[in-house]
Amino acid sequence: MSFPGPDKSIRKADLYSGTVIARRYRNRRIGEFLKELKLTEGRSTGIPKIIRSMSNNGSPKPIFDTDDERTYFKVELCINNNFINKNIETHNKAQDEAQDEAQDKTLSYSLSEIQIKILSLLSKNIASKTEIATELGYKSIAGNIKRAFNELLDKSLIEYTIPQKPNSKNQKYLITHKAAEKLKSLKK
Repeated sequence: MSFPGPDKSIRKADLYSGTVIARRYRNRRIGEFLKELKLTEGRSTGIPKIIRSMSNNGSPKPIFDTDDERTYFKVELCINNNFINKNIETHNKAQDEAQDEAQDKTLSYSLSEIQIKILSLLSKNIASKTEIATELGYKSIAGNIKRAFNELLDKSLIEYTIPQKPNSKNQKYLITHKAAEKLKSLKK
């Protein structure tokens, strides 16, 4: 957006078609100063250059707009769809990698010794809480085992074998793929 708009000697139809030829300059001194700084060309080639560059880039045509009084000049440069798709794919891939890395760090630092033992046992066989408690040397399901199971379930490291009935007397647990991979990396 630029205020004020283009000189009135430039016809709106020429502006929209990209064939702009300016006969007058609004402020010659400022124009020459900007030309010396290489910020402008001073030959009224900006609009055709924008159109050509956007076309070469495969982007949609730019949209030029002004009012009859030439109080403003607005240019919309629409983003190239290929860039959007590529940017989204790159962003999603980077985000997935960052999440995986964060989960890996969280898993390796936040698993208690008992949770690692439970995962290790479940990596060999599907088992109930009672079977795991017995295997770990407990006579009953102690509070620390209940907490370990709940945390492993919350972190999606283990799953119910009967998910629709979590309190079933036949309930057993299995290790998730994510936990199995992490367990392998912890053993290395």
